[in-house]
Amino acid sequence: MKKKSPKTFEREEPIRHFILISTIMTWALTKPLDPADPDLPCTEADYQKRKPHPNYQDHIQCEKEVVSVKKITNLENRLKTLVVCCGITYGEEEDTLHYLFKMAWLNATFLPIFGKGQNKIPLLHVRDLAATISSVLQNWPPMWYIVAVERELISQNTIVK
Repeated sequence: MKKKSPKTFEREEPIRHFILISTIMTWALTKPLDPADPDLPCTEADYQKRKPHPNYQDHIQCEKEVVSVKKITNLENRLKTLVVCCGITYGEEEDTLHYLFKMAWLNATFLPIFGKGQNKIPLLHVRDLAATISSVLQNWPPMWYIVAVERELISQNTIVK
């Protein structure tokens, strides 16, 4: 509490933090930044250029609402918001890639590959996601959108191997 005058105190509101953990599928239909180098990764700077998969329109709308909170004047100093757009999570019993792991454990003769298998899959281990969130809470970044994926994007073929 701040002392306002000798007999009164001004109540100091705590700063609240809101982190939306979103999905990389909000970038699913985004065109490559450089057609000559399709493996060039998208970054937070390309936020406005992203195109979501049709099933993820609600996710992108939610992201926009969280980001736009900063524009509400009576909340700007009381509520800090951030969107963490994470890759496909795996590890610690995450179920997204579980079917592939289970087939491998059961020594399946064939593991499914969709398309040619050369597509790059943005992954993120759940422990890395937890570490990212912990780091953000300890040192709040000036940006309002973070893409959290592993440094090296691997192909679907590599995952299956």
